[in-house]
Amino acid sequence: MVVVVLPAYNEAEGIGELIERIGKSLAQTDHHVVVVDDGSRDGTGPIVSALAAQWPVTLVTHEVNRGAGQAISTGIQYACAHYGPEDMVVTMDADNTQNPDLILSMLEATASGADMVIASRFVPGGGQAGVPWHRSLLSHGARWTFMALFPIGIKDYTSFYRLYRIGLLQQAIRRYTPFLEARGFAAILELLLKLEPLKPKIVQVPLFLRYDLKAGDSKMKIFKTLVEYARLLIRVKRLTARTAHEH
Repeated sequence: MVVVVLPAYNEAEGIGELIERIGKSLAQTDHHVVVVDDGSRDGTGPIVSALAAQWPVTLVTHEVNRGAGQAISTGIQYACAHYGPEDMVVTMDADNTQNPDLILSMLEATASGADMVIASRFVPGGGQAGVPWHRSLLSHGARWTFMALFPIGIKDYTSFYRLYRIGLLQQAIRRYTPFLEARGFAAILELLLKLEPLKPKIVQVPLFLRYDLKAGDSKMKIFKTLVEYARLLIRVKRLTARTAHEH
């Protein structure tokens, strides 16, 4: 089973098309889509509910906006509670910038025993189009900073598009309380750093991000995200120090 988790905030413009694209891409694969509506006010929830009659979709609702990080946390915990350790979770942006066909390549990578597959813009065959200069600068800056601070053999630390073996995520949920603290996009890095001590086998596949196909406005606030990254690094340093002391 492949569980596709989509955190969605005001994605009414494109969420229906994305769910249809996922359904077509995974037509020959047992799958389910979990949409976490993070306090949307544009009708995202009703659109998703209506699509449940045609596609395998579950809607989970936050009554108020909690941020992308908490939406992804809710979606992952839902999947871990309802599916088994050998099932897979795929996290994607809900704005149509990522091609669902890539999920099949990610699944192929798990055949070699991968516990996590990262769709990376920075491996051969990857790239991006239409990304605003400030978003691109943040991605590249984060990449080089995190490669220096956390050299775990990957090149894209902030890609939202990943596949995880549910058993790995279940271990992390048992290990960390709270599971994810970051409210915004820094949660993607937080999850990666919290999984690393569990020694997962990680594989990277190329992602070509089509930001020019994005439906709706960007939800990322650059300065707020930078502050959140800084706070996360401090928390991770403290967590690492405490874990080392305990052992």
